[in-house]
Amino acid sequence: MKNIYSLYDAAAMMHLDPFMFPHDAQAIRAFEALVLTKGSDPAMFPQDFALYKIGFYDPLHGHLTALSPERIISAIEILHNNKKLKADQEELFTDEDPLDDHLFPTGE
Repeated sequence: MKNIYSLYDAAAMMHLDPFMFPHDAQAIRAFEALVLTKGSDPAMFPQDFALYKIGFYDPLHGHLTALSPERIISAIEILHNNKKLKADQEELFTDEDPLDDHLFPTGE
C-alpha cells in the first residue's frame, strides 16, 4: 500500500499533481528538500504551501482510495523546525565541555 500526497498551493487555490510514498516520513522529507531548495516555489512562498495526504494506492489490485485531504505539515512549519534544529545543533556543538580542561589541558 502506498500513500498518495499532494501539495496545496494557497495562492493558486488548488492541489498540485499527486505523488506517492509508502510512509508519511518519506513524503515529509521530500517536501522538506523542496522547501529548502533555493528558487523553488515553496522556498520562495512558504506561506502558500502545505503537504496533504489525499489517498491510498494498492499496487497489487490497482485500487485507488480517496481521502478527504489530511494536512500533514506546512512549509512554514518545516522552516521553523529546520531553524530550531540548526539552533539546537549549534548549541550542542558550541557548548564548552567541562571535561575538555581535563582531557586537553592548555598548560595554564
